[in-house]
Amino acid sequence: MMSFLIFLISFNAFGQNLTLKKINKEVNRIQTDSTLTITVLNALDKSKETLDGGYVLKVWHQQHDIVKIVAEMGLSYGRVKTTLYLKNNVPMKIIEIEENFSQTSNGLNYHNLNKVYETTHYILNWKQNKSITKTKGKRRFSVPKKSVHDYNTLVEKVQRAIGKPQ
Repeated sequence: MMSFLIFLISFNAFGQNLTLKKINKEVNRIQTDSTLTITVLNALDKSKETLDGGYVLKVWHQQHDIVKIVAEMGLSYGRVKTTLYLKNNVPMKIIEIEENFSQTSNGLNYHNLNKVYETTHYILNWKQNKSITKTKGKRRFSVPKKSVHDYNTLVEKVQRAIGKPQ
């Protein structure tokens, strides 16, 4: 029984590693695809929000098939950058990075950003909210998401912005 359990644990870890490799292979394909259209949107244009450093969305797509979204929010203390890689308009990998301006004796150094936090979600099953999460560092100011499904709003906003049929 014990050897079966060890086999099962090893098999699951091996299967997850294969899945992570498959996701990363698809991400690399997106990164190198020169046929994608890149659309840059000022996300504050139709919003009542105001952010110190703005809010820009960059979208990589072929017609209405969105494969990558980068959301950059400039804040008074630094920047939060969220990158989503999608397949069939469903996230498969999400990377969120918080960078803070360096602190000096005169206040913040607005020319020097330091990465203080990074989390990567590898989505194993979107509908069942199953993912593997890898985290480095500690959030200082940004607000954590409760679930990978909290990114749905961003995906829907981008779909509307590029005119994707619902």
